[in-house]
Amino acid sequence: MNYKFAAGAVGAVILIAGLQIYQWHAENTNPPFTNRLTSEETTPITIYQPQQVSNATAYTQLTVYTATGKKVVLNAATTPLLFEAYWCPHCQRTLVLLNKKRAQLRHFPTLISTGFVPGTSLQSAVHLTDEEATAFGIHHVQTYYLLADWHSLVPEFPMLIFRPAHGQVEKLVGEHTFSVWQQAINHSP
Repeated sequence: MNYKFAAGAVGAVILIAGLQIYQWHAENTNPPFTNRLTSEETTPITIYQPQQVSNATAYTQLTVYTATGKKVVLNAATTPLLFEAYWCPHCQRTLVLLNKKRAQLRHFPTLISTGFVPGTSLQSAVHLTDEEATAFGIHHVQTYYLLADWHSLVPEFPMLIFRPAHGQVEKLVGEHTFSVWQQAINHSP
């Protein structure tokens, strides 16, 4: 196999997908919900290597909204927060995986739905997120919405912010195997 060609082809697919997302954001419109479980397939990360969060205050005093518009402040030191975007195939696969094996988790992480273009209404964000949850059979999960300034807080998707028992606030970024997610979620408060 020509590995240079394969790497180039993978890079081109990621670039095209990135350009599509950039185009949606540049046009100030959110893409419609689409099942992207088979898009941008990758080998999930198998090693548990969380990174310490440099600005923990941003995640221990995170202001988000409920589906009804109530402002809430969440603390990743007391509950794991999973940041996801409805258009992200890595997020979709992660949600499906965690939902499928949720009985093996101490608790399902709190979802922070984000990745919306600036100016997105809460109603629109809730609708898009509900379409994703319905499509993948994800029910009874606490979901909040982060509409503004998400770029600085969430550089990549999916991203789990959590605090292992007696530790500092840490993060896992990207698509991981279930055992890695389980280790992070089950060892946090």
